[in-house]
Amino acid sequence: MKSPQRQRRVLSPEEYKRQGRERRMDRTSQQEAQVRTWAEQHGCSLRVLNDGHHWLFQKPGFTAEWWPSSAKLAVNRDYDRDHHAPHWAEVAAVLRGMLASQPRLPLNSGPPPGCLPL
Repeated sequence: MKSPQRQRRVLSPEEYKRQGRERRMDRTSQQEAQVRTWAEQHGCSLRVLNDGHHWLFQKPGFTAEWWPSSAKLAVNRDYDRDHHAPHWAEVAAVLRGMLASQPRLPLNSGPPPGCLPL
């Protein structure tokens, strides 16, 4: 016997996109603690702005901006070559690759301990 089919409402393209954005935002907001831990482990600060629509990763010489609602990721303000990243896993993969190619900067670039500049 065939199982009864569910009645599905056909969504307009605009409604389909809106629901996708809502699902991405819900999923992403639930991962904030995990993302923050990842950022700290990789030496980045994380700021979540605009009610979760804009995530900003920063460290000296590096900036990445992620907009989960539109699935866009821009690195070092290169908005013309953004990445499609609807999920945190895609964002993490891009950031890992970019951070691996960054030169390692000392945590404190000041004078060595015990030396005072004159």
